[in-house]
Amino acid sequence: MADVRIAQRAWWPLNSSRCGTCGSRLYRDAAQLCASARRLLLHRTVDAPTTVVVLNSNQDLLELLCAALERVGVVVISGQVDELRRGRQSLSDIVQEHNPSVLIYDLVPPYDRNWRFLEHLQSTPAVRDRPFIVTAANAAAARELCGDSCTVYEILGKPYDIDVIVDAVQRAASGEPSGQPRT
Repeated sequence: MADVRIAQRAWWPLNSSRCGTCGSRLYRDAAQLCASARRLLLHRTVDAPTTVVVLNSNQDLLELLCAALERVGVVVISGQVDELRRGRQSLSDIVQEHNPSVLIYDLVPPYDRNWRFLEHLQSTPAVRDRPFIVTAANAAAARELCGDSCTVYEILGKPYDIDVIVDAVQRAASGEPSGQPRT
């Protein structure tokens, strides 16, 4: 099961336990977030938070990215790339349940094998049209693998500034064009 992290948001009702539109009960715990958030989104009574799936093989980096994104009010669903590869987590299930605006994927060596896995993930019907931001220790190698038919929103090299990732997430979620020239 994906780790769901909830950032404190001004829109989330702090003094009320009922939706102002339909009267549905609202919950603050992660297990109940999705159903309540969907009800809120259907009523369009509040601004929806950006939801991001962060996929990484390094637990420390995963926690760092989650904390940075949560600080700016993003709902973060995190997952281990190895868990996806072994079939212990399903990206399709995560996407269908949480409807993320953006996915962040950490590309690690061997780059060609992990790039093929990224392409496999992107070919999943539930994920197909969603923007991916790729982080990589060697951004040049990732761009070379990407080539002219790049299917990712942006490739960011390490060490990266967390603010650059947050900015890329916000641009991708809002539908702005990538700040990165295509090769």
